[in-house]
Amino acid sequence: RVKIAVIGPEEYIAPFKAFGVEILSAATAGDAKVQVEKLNLEEYAVILMVESIVQELPEVVEHIAQLPGTSLAVIPELGGTTSFIRQRMRKIAARAAGADILEE
Repeated sequence: RVKIAVIGPEEYIAPFKAFGVEILSAATAGDAKVQVEKLNLEEYAVILMVESIVQELPEVVEHIAQLPGTSLAVIPELGGTTSFIRQRMRKIAARAAGADILEE
């Protein structure tokens, strides 16, 4: 069975409960870090986190990125996305291609 967890403020993540996703409420980046530390990350195929929290936890993002079989998905918030997701995708593409193929 595939496990999925979503971490963020209750108002953003509550709808995921209807899909059987594990809900881990975190109002701040500090709360989110505590929630991540409680998880056995190797048991999860996908960890979803709201963008504002991901931006404040680069060390957590890098740790999850190194885990085989576990992916981090970023949930944009109601105010729209920031350049964080674009920059992250650019970094991943550059690492894979050996050059910045998405330069602006």
